[in-house]
Amino acid sequence: NYSYSNKKVLQNVSLEINKGDRILIKGPSGAGKTTLVDIISGLLHDFKGEIIVDSKKYDFSKKGFKRNLISYIPQEVFLYNDTIINNITNKKRYNKNALEKILEASQANEFINKLKLKYHTLIGEKGGKLSGGQRQRIALARALFNKPKILILDEATSNIDIKTEEKIINSIIKNFKLTLIIVS
Repeated sequence: NYSYSNKKVLQNVSLEINKGDRILIKGPSGAGKTTLVDIISGLLHDFKGEIIVDSKKYDFSKKGFKRNLISYIPQEVFLYNDTIINNITNKKRYNKNALEKILEASQANEFINKLKLKYHTLIGEKGGKLSGGQRQRIALARALFNKPKILILDEATSNIDIKTEEKIINSIIKNFKLTLIIVS
């Protein structure tokens, strides 16, 4: 259960998501979709109920995130005023083949390879030098780089055309062993 002030948003919601499931949560604006994934991802703590991960009750407010457990991409993504590669890797070492697989899955390789400085292109404050769809693909690449067990996409492909969105979702399903939750 979850309420914003006196407005009940989620009431008696029970959901079981098994490892490897791919689920779609859809509904009209204000139905509580984002609230639900905010709870699942640990961003909201003041709900009534419990989250069980790997057969153990989990309290994100006390333990924080388990390393590489969840990657959550909202509709409005955050990017650093830095290069594309640093936004994806957070300045961590990377395997070039693994990175190529991630860029292909996120459909970011196509536009990156057209840029003069490619991976080393500075993207500006909040990614301002990129389109909305390009920013979302960089955020998706960063999420996949972190090798999550659960990937939550909260309208994270809303700025991407339907054909590219289908390619991205199909590539994630085919190439990455993770639980996928999509909000639309």
